[in-house]
Amino acid sequence: MANYKEKEIKILNVNPIEIENKLQKLGAKKDFDTIQNIATYQFPTTKTRYTYLLNQLTEPKADLPILKQKFINFFTEMNNVVNGDDLTELCGYKDLDTFANNLDLSNKNLFSEKFINYITELQNRFFKWIRLRTTNGKTTLTIKEIFSQEDNYPIDKLKEVEFEVSDFDTTDKFLREMDYFCDSHQEKRRIQYKLSGMEIVIDFWPMLNPYVEIEGENPEDIYSLVGQLGYKNSDARVMNTDTVYLERGINREDYIELTFNKQIKK
Repeated sequence: MANYKEKEIKILNVNPIEIENKLQKLGAKKDFDTIQNIATYQFPTTKTRYTYLLNQLTEPKADLPILKQKFINFFTEMNNVVNGDDLTELCGYKDLDTFANNLDLSNKNLFSEKFINYITELQNRFFKWIRLRTTNGKTTLTIKEIFSQEDNYPIDKLKEVEFEVSDFDTTDKFLREMDYFCDSHQEKRRIQYKLSGMEIVIDFWPMLNPYVEIEGENPEDIYSLVGQLGYKNSDARVMNTDTVYLERGINREDYIELTFNKQIKK
């Protein structure tokens, strides 16, 4: 069954020993200390996804009910990053959610150049990718989405869908057969604790200082723990690992192999 996780923060440049000592004093339970094997796969761009739907719509034998649901799903997802834009001139409705709920596949706005350009531009407002990861003998597949174009985005702008899979190699082959391309292979060391329904991890990435990540369902609990660890709310940042690298002048996307023993650029 998929596991939905929405709330997580990072605290950068920590002392791992001090963090572990504080967590143990708070009664946190240590789950593991292991090296993780990680592969990431990119989704097609918004333009590619939308163009594919339009091409299907022009097919003589198109299954219109199924295709309509695909359009609705796409517009509903994109509405997360509309950010209050008034789309009346582009599609006849104020937002994509309303447009989707009233969708007519004969609407000429679907093919208009201005509307297609707007959909294309939305790619700059969010990030979506697949992560395949093995941790302590357990392999999980995660779809990650960030509905923001900011480096430090609000905690509610991150969404994850995660579930366990049988093994790394088989899932990797499956994803490649589905035309998702693997753009990087990485590894990191992760120490994980659990406390009051929250997961607290200390991550060690190649070429980075260690950082803490706290994940839970309730932001108030998360920020309370931030204080108990000796930090301020302003020290807690909602960001992805790519941004952590960029702040150190490293573009993780430049590397096809990023492990503790190898750092190979594309």
